[in-house]
Amino acid sequence: MPKLRKAAYRIAHFDDLHLNSHDGEFRHAIAMVDDAIQNGADHFVFSGDILDAADADVLNAFVGELRARNLADAEAVTMVPGNHDVFPLRWPPKISDVWRTMTRTAHSNFERFAGVTAWSRRGNGADELFSNEPYPFTKLLRDDVVMVGLDTTVNDRKLPASWAVGELSEEDVNAAEKFFREHRNAVHRIVVMHYYPFADFKNASRMFNMKFVEPDPATVRNWLGWADATLVLCGHIHDNRDKQAADGFRVICTDSVSTYTSKGDDYEWRGYRLIEQHTTGRVTVSNQFVEAP
Repeated sequence: MPKLRKAAYRIAHFDDLHLNSHDGEFRHAIAMVDDAIQNGADHFVFSGDILDAADADVLNAFVGELRARNLADAEAVTMVPGNHDVFPLRWPPKISDVWRTMTRTAHSNFERFAGVTAWSRRGNGADELFSNEPYPFTKLLRDDVVMVGLDTTVNDRKLPASWAVGELSEEDVNAAEKFFREHRNAVHRIVVMHYYPFADFKNASRMFNMKFVEPDPATVRNWLGWADATLVLCGHIHDNRDKQAADGFRVICTDSVSTYTSKGDDYEWRGYRLIEQHTTGRVTVSNQFVEAP
């Protein structure tokens, strides 16, 4: 059973690491994790696009680094897939990506990601809601902090043009709503998913739609509202945003690699968000910049 603590519960939120090898970017990501450990994070959330081109070897290496820090269990870490975790193309594409695309389906990459990260969904207060599916899953992190992890990727289509869009099953939201209803006394009811549930951003490329399409963003927000979520942790749009939805929940969107200004100019930023869940229901957020090791 989760323990009730007097101090705020600290979540380190990462998204869009886009790791594609064991290079400097990989070492920088591990430095971010170490920084969060030093900052007293109780839980680590990776809400998608840990990988850049669905490279399972890189994911295994990243999980190995977490395991070396005693973080590879459901009580410490939450992971959900993003589109780049399951679709084997980066931009611009490389020959290895094309070969991987020809030899592996998006769904097989999805199953591989789910298999490598299964430890983050099982045991220590975690439970997969459907016996034959890895997502959604739930967590009892503390008496006042509960969580649902959702898959919002499109992983059953072959056309690359559809890979960047998001979709969410009403059945999954119904399961989340039931779980939150059973734990209504928890003042922090968190949803972790990759896609950002608004349409107030420009696509990085005209070739790909990066928004929710099944259903549309407004419907997604409505669903999350009646599911009684209080906080949504997401990413995907490569921007750090903190927004209150009209349906009552707060959306914290994190970009751990590079952030775009409102004018569209990019600048280098490597970091994560440290989110403090107070017993009073208050949530405070701070940006944690981490220099390259």
